[in-house]
Amino acid sequence: MAWSRISRQGELSIVLSSSDTGGRTWKRLVRVSRTGSEETYASVAVAANGYVYVAWDDPTNFRLEIARSTDGGAHFGPEHTVENFTIVPIPSCGSGIVIPASLQVCLHANPIVSVDRSTGPRRGRVYVSYSRTDLGGDEGVYVKAFDSRLRVLNGDGTPVAPAPRRVRPDQFWPASAVDSSTGALWVCFYDTGGDPKRQKAFYSCSLSHDGARTWTRLVRAASVATDETQPGSDARQYGDYEGLAVANGVAHPIWTDSRQLATRQEEIYTTTLTPADFARP
Repeated sequence: MAWSRISRQGELSIVLSSSDTGGRTWKRLVRVSRTGSEETYASVAVAANGYVYVAWDDPTNFRLEIARSTDGGAHFGPEHTVENFTIVPIPSCGSGIVIPASLQVCLHANPIVSVDRSTGPRRGRVYVSYSRTDLGGDEGVYVKAFDSRLRVLNGDGTPVAPAPRRVRPDQFWPASAVDSSTGALWVCFYDTGGDPKRQKAFYSCSLSHDGARTWTRLVRAASVATDETQPGSDARQYGDYEGLAVANGVAHPIWTDSRQLATRQEEIYTTTLTPADFARP
């Protein structure tokens, strides 16, 4: 487990602990981050060889970081930068932004790290999905690929669902996972494509079969759009985290949905997707 730990001085650092007893006992805390004082959104993944990778958001320096442990999480090496952001900070928003679909709650990059544990040619490859922001808002969801030593394999990162700039939708709160049976990389996120006001969002997914070089078309996991700007919506809107579990060719995206706002308020939804869904017209 990796998380943000706040000190008595009010500084947040990324720490990790692990259990070899099914969660009954835990090893001592290990500090992962070395710089920054507001470290948040920790994500952890373990490779088949036991290497541990942790990614997180460093709003102090407006960047995303990742570090590796080669001894099962007992010690971590130096930080590597996943992405640098050039933005104008919004008061009390850190490195986050607001968009028409989420004016009350700041959106953040939400870096998620995953590792290819398959027996395929990309075994050991490390991926970090995140939402890239700029002065104009949320440009979309990207994936940065690394080898096992955290050397970048795809330059500035690959956009998952690029859109024409004239009608660019907002894409936010991404989640990602690698199918260990095939090595396919899945990424899911909210997408406001189709709404000129950029307020209604469908939770949607794409997948890559070639190590984040190319992506399938975007498929909507949600059959109904969510609108967290409508009257009666919770002040926290979408919340901060969505989820994705993938195994044996089956993906289960998990998201906040407001389709029954009048009777159930916001609820957590899921569905089942397979690669065959991306081949259909």
